[in-house]
Amino acid sequence: MKQCPLSTGCKKLKQVFLRFPQSILAAIAISVICLFVMDFEKEPPAYLIKTLFTLIISVPLFLGLNIFFEKTKYKKTKALLFSTLIGMALLSIFLLLTPNISLNTSFQEKHIAIQFFLATLMSVLFVFCAPFLTKKPNHNFHSYSRQIIIRFIFSAISTAILFVGVLIAYFTLAELLNIKFFSEENTILRTWILLFSIFNTIFFLISIPQKTEKENLTNIETILSNYVILPLIIIYFSILISYLIKIFITNTLPQSWIALPIIGYSILVLSFQAIKMSSIEDKNNKNLLLFSKILNISLIITVPMLFWSVWERIKQYGITEPRYYLIILGIWIIGSAIYLAINKERNLQYLIISFIALTLISYAGPLSSFSISKNNQINRLEKILQKNSLFDENNKIQIPANFEYVEENDLQINDKLQINEILNYLYYGHGFENIKNWFPDEVYVKDNDQKTWNNILAYLKLGNFEEELTPIFYTIDEAANQFQKIENYQYLFRVYGDEIEKESIIKNTEEIKISSIIKNNNLILQIQNQEIKIDVLNFINNLPTPKNINEINNHFQEYTQEALSLNLENEKFKIKLNFHNINTQKSPSKTVLNSIDATAFLSLK
Repeated sequence: MKQCPLSTGCKKLKQVFLRFPQSILAAIAISVICLFVMDFEKEPPAYLIKTLFTLIISVPLFLGLNIFFEKTKYKKTKALLFSTLIGMALLSIFLLLTPNISLNTSFQEKHIAIQFFLATLMSVLFVFCAPFLTKKPNHNFHSYSRQIIIRFIFSAISTAILFVGVLIAYFTLAELLNIKFFSEENTILRTWILLFSIFNTIFFLISIPQKTEKENLTNIETILSNYVILPLIIIYFSILISYLIKIFITNTLPQSWIALPIIGYSILVLSFQAIKMSSIEDKNNKNLLLFSKILNISLIITVPMLFWSVWERIKQYGITEPRYYLIILGIWIIGSAIYLAINKERNLQYLIISFIALTLISYAGPLSSFSISKNNQINRLEKILQKNSLFDENNKIQIPANFEYVEENDLQINDKLQINEILNYLYYGHGFENIKNWFPDEVYVKDNDQKTWNNILAYLKLGNFEEELTPIFYTIDEAANQFQKIENYQYLFRVYGDEIEKESIIKNTEEIKISSIIKNNNLILQIQNQEIKIDVLNFINNLPTPKNINEINNHFQEYTQEALSLNLENEKFKIKLNFHNINTQKSPSKTVLNSIDATAFLSLK
């Protein structure tokens, strides 16, 4: 007798929850926090964002831990307890190492983005090698990895189909029965969050195999490796060898962008071998084994170009995080190629474990990308200042009254330029905490790197820096059907402007003279020779964060016309400004008003 599909589904849900409870609970928590954040009118609290990042990392982390403990001798209860404790300990370390995002410093976003990406990457890779960290794994690595990837893709496609189906059903319900729970934008976003965080996670976890056997390649994998990856390998190798020959013939240095095709070529070579070595037939094919060795030798030939290119940039500009990771990636590729060339077993799980180990080294500590890059740039800065004899006997910077920097013929090694570049790197990368002792106490402003940067530049006689400004446009939501009741107004006129201190509009009638200009980030209206100063920046700063920020370009913030309306009144007149567009530029420290476009309603008393 066949079981009821609903009963079977509930049984599978119970089984997957008992197998991976922490990952499922984390996925549910992610959806709850995302839905909660949607209701915030302004930027959500820092602790909430930090919690969300931690929960995202915890989904693959707990999945890997549960898979690992399934292969141990521990009973289910103990395995669940140990996996929970270890996972909580690792997540606590992530929280401790992540910068405090509530501070007013410019480098937090960069640190958090890199650390979040690395932590997520290590957690995902851990899922692939977790079953093989025990003495007697009951998985075949190639088959297991293949199934994990295929089932992840399948669950994502299934969730996308369900997402479209649910949306069609909802909008059909809204049109036919006029039933609406949220706005159109909120409905789409909320549905996406719920399905991709909860349903997609559970659907994927249900398909995680408990045991896999070695199997031959599927037709798709054969076509992919033979007719897609292999031709690309030949094309990339031909280009890289031709470029290498050109370098030696012309006696020139390799360009920095050469790193991209080298990494692409390395990924193709390793992917080709990973697919072919998973086949029972191909693994014993002598011709294929010989070809794989040739591919690995080609990596050993081409990857040194990557090191050469990066080293030339390091000599000129020092170590930065991207250059650090290019070196680490190159080391891993060379090590992988040597291992695959000399080892007969070719256990690819060891390559993933080695990659996780290198990533962990780069994540935190004295050998991390942040520490190495920061120390290198500070040492470069110190050498340049010493070259110009700016340190006194107490290791404090003293600037002589008639000081001039030593100029060089080559602009790339110009001292003044290099100091500016290093300070720019520190501002956007690490802050100035490590060099504050070089300057008088008043130069360093705690928790305000922008002011500290300005003070340092002024103290070193380097002038003011040009702070990066981001364009932000405050506009009305054209899609909304908006009405406003307009009464007791006598005149209507347009107010616009796109240049500071330039008259943007002049209206002359028999009864009234009106003009407007943008000056010092204020809109100045001149009505009957009476000047009215409107603080537009204060107006937009008090606007709530819109719930429907443009998903493609979040520089556009849309509001209702009512929200973008401003009412002013005195003893002589009453005016209502309906802003259509306010064009600004923002940085962490300031906002600049570029232009406005508004309709004004005026009534004289």
